[in-house]
Amino acid sequence: MVMLNQGGGNGGLVRVRDILSTDITHAQAGTGTATPSASDTGLGTAVAATLESSSNTTSTSPASITVTHIIPLPDGNSSALTEWELRCNSNSDSLNRTVTAPLTKRSTQEVHRITTIELTQD
Repeated sequence: MVMLNQGGGNGGLVRVRDILSTDITHAQAGTGTATPSASDTGLGTAVAATLESSSNTTSTSPASITVTHIIPLPDGNSSALTEWELRCNSNSDSLNRTVTAPLTKRSTQEVHRITTIELTQD
């Protein structure tokens, strides 16, 4: 068993953060509107053109990961993007799913979706 405070302070959380940061490699958007639930296994209606590599940065205090998903100009145009997910690889393993108000992607727009995951212990 590994204690999350191993290494003093938030050392264990930093270790978990580093593992997650390495594992999160992609992000994707979709057009589904169903309320997220614990049983979700991915986007309701994925837009294939929005599957992109993510850019991850980390912080130690608090232990957090900031993931940036950029949908470039030519991708996902005319889609009313409403759902977003982080993926542990490009083929499967959805980490989370969030639903927002629609954002209609236009050919003149580059979309930047930024997600911050903050790790805490009780």
